[in-house]
Amino acid sequence: MALFSALALVLLLSTAASHLHKTSLDAEECTLCATVIDKVADIAVPPAIAEAPAQLLPYRLLAALPAMPAPAIALLLPPVRGPPPTSL
Repeated sequence: MALFSALALVLLLSTAASHLHKTSLDAEECTLCATVIDKVADIAVPPAIAEAPAQLLPYRLLAALPAMPAPAIALLLPPVRGPPPTSL
């Protein structure tokens, strides 16, 4: 089984190396070259499909400002006289 896998990989590499593409996008569209890129280069996602990194600019701006706690305000509550004498 290992011999068959090794021969298949050698055949795949030699076939992919024997033809050329004008741009890298053409190489990604070629089924044979995409398979070689995935197997040999260990790329999980082709570069054309990869998402752009998230922008963290608002977080950086908020993190640059010092945190100021809100002033504590005393809240006066009505006096407590206990539970009601009877319930309905």
